Amino acid sequence: EAILDGTISDPEAQRHYLKVIHQETVRLTRLIRELLDLAQMEAGKIVWELHPIEVSELVSRVLFKLGPQLEQHQISVKVDISQSLPLMLANEDRMEQVLTNLIENAIRYSPPSKTVTVKAGSDNGLVQIEVSDEGPGIPEEDLPHIWDRFHRVEKSRSRSLGGTGLGLAIVKQIVEAHGGKVGVHSQPGQGSTFFFSIPAVPAEN
Repeated sequence: EAILDGTISDPEAQRHYLKVIHQETVRLTRLIRELLDLAQMEAGKIVWELHPIEVSELVSRVLFKLGPQLEQHQISVKVDISQSLPLMLANEDRMEQVLTNLIENAIRYSPPSKTVTVKAGSDNGLVQIEVSDEGPGIPEEDLPHIWDRFHRVEKSRSRSLGGTGLGLAIVKQIVEAHGGKVGVHSQPGQGSTFFFSIPAVPAEN
């Protein structure tokens, strides 16, 4: 309104406030999209096609798309994927969404020049993927609520970095809809490791 009525006429000031408007528009658009996703999943209105997924290819694709963010935040990535890893049986788009959310969070909360580690292995017919960061960690009292919608450990910082507070809730919904589980290990000052497991493609007898 201040720009429209001419109260803010300085071009530099206008540019500053337009940038703020753009950032908030992007955040609200993402918030609406994620709320719709959650509502549809909770109502059981989404039926996903499941296909065999090569985890190493999935990880490579997500890291390629997140390349600009990694460069901007000066974050390096270490990938550790078992060579004998079986194929994952899941919806590829949704698994990409899960992995993107977890790696974006790791980037968002990591100080510059730190490393994000993506590790994948298998056990008892499940493929497990871990995303670890070297960030500030999560206080013990927040751990039971970390998957709740709109829960934020650092509310002001999360908002300033574009977080909606829905990313982990969506991750949990997607993984559990695939018959998998999610979890987190974290201690203040020692970073965090988020992990999820998804059924592997059954081995042929």
